[in-house]
This record gives sequence, C-alpha cells and structure tokens, in this order.
Amino acid sequence: MAHPQLETYEEYEENMRDLFTIFVSCDKDGNGVLDSIELQSFLRQSKIMDSVDETERKFFFEKVFKKADHNNTGTIDFQVDVRTVLDSYMKTRRIIQNRTS
Repeated sequence: MAHPQLETYEEYEENMRDLFTIFVSCDKDGNGVLDSIELQSFLRQSKIMDSVDETERKFFFEKVFKKADHNNTGTIDFQVDVRTVLDSYMKTRRIIQNRTS
C-alpha cells in the first residue's frame, strides 16, 4: 500500500496536469495567460464552480480575478495565478458551507 501523503501528492499532480491541459485549451490567443473571458471558460471547463450558484459564481469571479491579477495586466498565468484562484475557491466554498450548515 502506498503512503497516504504520496497518494495525495500524486492526486494533486494529476489534478494540476488536468488543469494545465484545460488552461491551455482556454488560452484562445495562445499568449500563455488567460483574460477574464478565457478564465470564465477555464472555470466552466474545469468544473471548479459546478456546485456554486450563479450569484456566488459572479461574486467569486470578480473577487478572485482581481486578486489573481496582482500585476494589473487584466490576465492571469498558470504557474503563479491559478494557485490563487484555487486557494480562493477553497476558502469561498468553506464560507458557503459554513453558512448553510
């Protein structure tokens, strides 16, 4: 049996590879970053926001895009900014779950 942390790390790596594939497919202009429209496509295709209603999705998107776009270019890149998006999503989900519990 594999070590539990190794399984978790391997799952993490597999998830990140999947997300990168989706990121590349959403980068329609091929410039290596996602603008706000491409990010919305990324969130849809990755199913990150599937369990979030439309109002929360809009709030999350506006808040997260501003936070992830730390250099004010109107874009986010995979290596630096997608981590911010995922971290913010997890925090938002915990807040929503706590409100409904």
